[in-house]
Amino acid sequence: MAVTRSAAAAPAVALLAALTGASCAAASPAAPDPPPGLRATPAGALAALPPDTWPTLTPPRPAGGGFRLLALGDTGEPGPDMDKVTRAVRATPADAVIVLGDLVYEHAPACPPAGPGPDERAIFDAQIANAVGDPRRPVYLAIGNHDVAWSRDPDYGLRARELCYVAWAAGREDVVMPGVTYAVDLGAAVMVVVDSNHLDAEQAAFARATWAAHPDARRILAAHHVLRTFRDKEGQDLLRPWLVAHDLKPELVLSGHAHILQFGIYDGLPAVTSGATSRVRPRAPCPGRCGAGERFGQSTPGFAVISVAADGQLGVAFEDTAGRTLFAWTEPPRAPLGPDEEGWFDDW
Repeated sequence: MAVTRSAAAAPAVALLAALTGASCAAASPAAPDPPPGLRATPAGALAALPPDTWPTLTPPRPAGGGFRLLALGDTGEPGPDMDKVTRAVRATPADAVIVLGDLVYEHAPACPPAGPGPDERAIFDAQIANAVGDPRRPVYLAIGNHDVAWSRDPDYGLRARELCYVAWAAGREDVVMPGVTYAVDLGAAVMVVVDSNHLDAEQAAFARATWAAHPDARRILAAHHVLRTFRDKEGQDLLRPWLVAHDLKPELVLSGHAHILQFGIYDGLPAVTSGATSRVRPRAPCPGRCGAGERFGQSTPGFAVISVAADGQLGVAFEDTAGRTLFAWTEPPRAPLGPDEEGWFDDW
């Protein structure tokens, strides 16, 4: 699997060597360089790269010009449901996968300052690589709330725990995580992956600039927390206030966090919730019991299938672990943006 970075990420490209863990580093003649997406402080601890080096990845383009992306989140607990999802996802044709956070349950390991050691790597191998890793195609990772420590943990929200995932993923062939904030140029669409634990103006500026640089591509936002959801994690719609505050409107939002499958169009914005994997929560279905704007909702182990055709037609479907299509929706191609348009909306 080859994934390259855009020229805008050139400062980050210089940091090429993968971190091998503090115990390995002690036996090496020289300490390893930090992985892409991280830097070392004078004390040797890992730190995130500044926003001007956040990368835009460019994976190989499908021959037809469109692409097919599988989206799922909340995969961090091994068990029978997750095993079924793992097998189904690996058997489903797609160009790439996005895993929408909560990569480890119950909470992230307390990472040593210099990066993951053998214990942390064993956890990540068992709960991430075994569940979603796939060397045949890019598997992009987003960070979730459990990935920064459980909410009852005194270290909840610490960025140091996020960086442990980035260091572990560096140099692997089965997952891709160059940072907690990055973008992927898929040709027909550009996906911006954000850290929804720490939504801020810097991430909004990165999303705006990235999408503005690709005016003909569909704008996809991938994050752990939801835009809106019903019957699970209601009231935890962290994305909408951030989007409104920074005048951002993607054309599709992909989220996990709620442990169900759900799709709706809220204030004109299509949103996918795909967190029915390792911890499915039984909830009333839609149709049947639907919230305002909700088109589909089901508590079935499965995942979302996102497609964007070469002409920009956007498609969303949900599949269960037996390969059955539970729901499908399409939106026709939009008109190309004019030379002075960035695609930002003011109707919120």
